[in-house]
Amino acid sequence: MISYKFKYVGWALFLTGLTLIVLNQIQRIKIKIPVLAVHSSYIQTKYFAIITTNVFEEITLICFLAGFLLTIFSKERVELKEYKTLREESWRIAIFLNSAMLAFSILFIYGKGFAVILILNMFSSFVFYIAVFLVKKARLKLNKE
Repeated sequence: MISYKFKYVGWALFLTGLTLIVLNQIQRIKIKIPVLAVHSSYIQTKYFAIITTNVFEEITLICFLAGFLLTIFSKERVELKEYKTLREESWRIAIFLNSAMLAFSILFIYGKGFAVILILNMFSSFVFYIAVFLVKKARLKLNKE
């Protein structure tokens, strides 16, 4: 676990990602630069090539990923020994919920809707984990009082 101070950076990156999504929906921002593509398939398929692409979406996703990772792996300001158990239980529940969501989607959602689910699936485990951990932490606090 890393210092609790990184949790603030994590939340800031997460909020930056949300802001970038809203801006992109309103303004359709484009930041086109050349990048190394290990695999690119648009009009033609290319491997290990330099392509020019809009990296705005990648910047947004990196903000989310870094934000979630810093938030999840940061200690609490006051780290109790019980939190280790709560974290383990939260991960198990988050993975179960994520798998259930994915199974439901495989069975009942098709086409572009399923593609959206796959994109959401990149981060839903983190969201489930944070939600479950916060609920379990609040319950522990109530039980101690």
